[in-house]
Amino acid sequence: AQEGRCEIKNMVPFGVFVALRPGVDGFCHISELSEQYIKSIDQVGLKRGDAVDVRVTEVNKDGKYRVAVLTDFEIAPPPAGR
Repeated sequence: AQEGRCEIKNMVPFGVFVALRPGVDGFCHISELSEQYIKSIDQVGLKRGDAVDVRVTEVNKDGKYRVAVLTDFEIAPPPAGR
């Protein structure tokens, strides 16, 4: 599996997108970011522009890349009342 250091391009409610190379993004679903349960992307101690280590875990038939984030990060408690 391909591994490398990538920049976080975007954070969405369901996960993060990273730039694998110019014009090619990889996606990591929120459920696969950590072994801990993450209810909201707001709990993730990462932000757009951060560099993270990733491993490509899958390339589907449409050429879309799934990645695993290997870099450790803080996970905040879920926001109160949610």
